Amino acid sequence: MRKKVFQDLVESIREAGRIHRGEIAPSREFVLGAADIQATGDRLEGMLLEGLDSGKPKVVTRKYWEEKKARLARARKRIGGS
Repeated sequence: MRKKVFQDLVESIREAGRIHRGEIAPSREFVLGAADIQATGDRLEGMLLEGLDSGKPKVVTRKYWEEKKARLARARKRIGGS
């Protein structure tokens, strides 16, 4: 990575930290409603981001996500969970 690009990235991450801690206000903010999210999902032809909590997001199809959700539900039912 070029030195300038890396420096820009580092500064951006530091700025994100300051925003997160409330030290500075974000330069812009986006508010999305449920309809906006649905429209975005439709435009992406059913692609979803998965694994955001793990820090390793991946793009999966909505069908894959629904199948995975159903498998987890069946597994929980087998072991007596909710």
